[in-house]
Amino acid sequence: MNSTLNACILQRLNISVTVNGVCANALIDTGSSLSHVSRNFAERNQFLIIPESNEIGLAVKGSMSCSKGFCTALICLKEREDRNVKLVVLENLLTDVILGQDILRQHELVKINFGGNKPPLSLGVLKSVKTNITPRLFAH
Repeated sequence: MNSTLNACILQRLNISVTVNGVCANALIDTGSSLSHVSRNFAERNQFLIIPESNEIGLAVKGSMSCSKGFCTALICLKEREDRNVKLVVLENLLTDVILGQDILRQHELVKINFGGNKPPLSLGVLKSVKTNITPRLFAH
């Protein structure tokens, strides 16, 4: 997939949020079990990062990323506030924040309007995919 197409897709799934009072771009990611924050964004805004090193499985088989720690944050999205949200700090994110299933599954329904011309598609309740990838804690 080329970078122009990637940017177009990310733009459609990005929303504006505030994280600890700072405006941020957040990617809605139903495939991510956890929520994440870019290390650059966290450091630039002087968020307290608690050191913790864990391997995070990515959507590409065998692909992993190592977390740099985590921070807790107040996230404001629309009229809703979530306090003490754990955001895992990762390098090289394409956006400031990724909102994962840990936040999304708190809601009965999350509606995303893609603006297409076909009727709505209802998928029902999404279930977690089981993998045979075993996270390795403290691998360093």
